[in-house]
Amino acid sequence: MIITVLAKLIPLLVLIAFGRVLKLLHFFSDTAIELLKKIVINLGLPAVLFLSFSTMTIELSVIWIIIAVGIMNILLLLYGKAIFRKSASPGQSFMLTGFEYGMFALALFSVAYGGSSDNAVSYIAVVDLGHELFIWFIFVPLVQSLSMSTSRSLSSTLKSFIENPIIISIILGLILNLSGLNDLLNQQLLWKGLLHTLDMMASLTAPLILLILGAGLSFSGKDLRFAAKIILLRLPLVLIMYFMIDFLLFRRILGLAFGFSAALFVLMISPPPFVLPLYLREKDKTDNSGLNTTLAVHTVLSLVIFIVYFYIYPSI
Repeated sequence: MIITVLAKLIPLLVLIAFGRVLKLLHFFSDTAIELLKKIVINLGLPAVLFLSFSTMTIELSVIWIIIAVGIMNILLLLYGKAIFRKSASPGQSFMLTGFEYGMFALALFSVAYGGSSDNAVSYIAVVDLGHELFIWFIFVPLVQSLSMSTSRSLSSTLKSFIENPIIISIILGLILNLSGLNDLLNQQLLWKGLLHTLDMMASLTAPLILLILGAGLSFSGKDLRFAAKIILLRLPLVLIMYFMIDFLLFRRILGLAFGFSAALFVLMISPPPFVLPLYLREKDKTDNSGLNTTLAVHTVLSLVIFIVYFYIYPSI
């Protein structure tokens, strides 16, 4: 069993470490990292999610998963607002809600528990749906509202949501799945060739994400205290909420497969969204100088927690 676990974990850790080494050797420039991120977000992740949603078995329990995960994120947001209600840096409150799905949770889950070929990714893709709705319709608009010059209307937010390649891939996959067109198209040679192309793209996604993750790790000694504060305020509560949702809803009420429990765990131990610094106005970025350090420290801690979890549950 130990050999099996190590065989899956070693590539994950090596790729993250390799990404960090390449960054230190200046093999990865900031421009190169941004380009890789665009490739992953606009091509790799959409390919993975399209293949997952077009072949997954969809049940009514999905609705309850979406609702539960969405409510959980809203409660964490209110918790953050209450904790930092007197803070001079309102952006800090957003550190206590939201999770890094694409660049962390999906990468870990797909590498550890299998790629799109065996449909394992569909577990975490379903669990993430409620989170995505929260991020696009609540989290991002509220962060942008900190600066009146970047505030967005509902229509603008909806447009961004619809134009997101990840959302498009999920919607198209669901349409093919629910309409039955996927089974019909699978009989066509050209369609099979397209699926094979998407599968090749999907197979490159997790390694690229892990390299990007490693390259993006950075630590600043002066901000470690702030990072520790955020993590202590966030992680214990998140774990309590995980056990409540998993035990009461996933297992006792819905009777879901263990894959959903594992997916929820990986999502909920993830660090705050890596896109948060992109949406904060310059003043908040300066005031919240511990933001990047917090993301880095939380990422490393999340990896350690996942390694322990994966040792206990090496398969789903």
